[in-house]
Order: sequence, then structure tokens, then C-alpha cells
Amino acid sequence: MVTGGKEGVRTKLRPLLEKGGSKGTLHIARSIAADNFVWLHSKSFVFGKPAALVDIFRVECGKLVEHWDVIMEMVPSEVNDHAYF
Repeated sequence: MVTGGKEGVRTKLRPLLEKGGSKGTLHIARSIAADNFVWLHSKSFVFGKPAALVDIFRVECGKLVEHWDVIMEMVPSEVNDHAYF
């Protein structure tokens, strides 16, 4: 959903941040690197709600060349005792 390059990222993220999409806090719980991939498992706030995130980056020549993410709202679970983190 984002065009390539720095300006594409800025264009997509600017409205999100201006609308309060994130409180600006990111807590990284786990990071994993293998070959030219890096995974981050973290928690933050998305549109004011706590969320669990997984970001996957592909690195080439010291630069991020691809990015994928999964964002899941963290809600109290009545089904099981397994925590998000």
C-alpha cells in the first residue's frame, strides 16, 4: 500500500501520525535476524488501542528493500491464558 522510496513512506505515515494513529511508543519484545531477513515482535498503540505487531524486513547492501507487517489489536482473552508477549 506504499509506493517505493522514502517519500512513499513519508506520504503514507504522515496522515496516520497526524490523526493520532500511534502514541509514538514501540516496545520491541523480540528480534530475530537470519540471512538477509530481520523480524521484530513488538507492541504499540494503533489508533489509540494496544496492538501486537510483527514486522519482517529484507535487507540488501545495508538498506531495507522490502517490508511486511501484521498488526493485531490486543484484547483481553477469556478463551485461554496465553499472553501476547
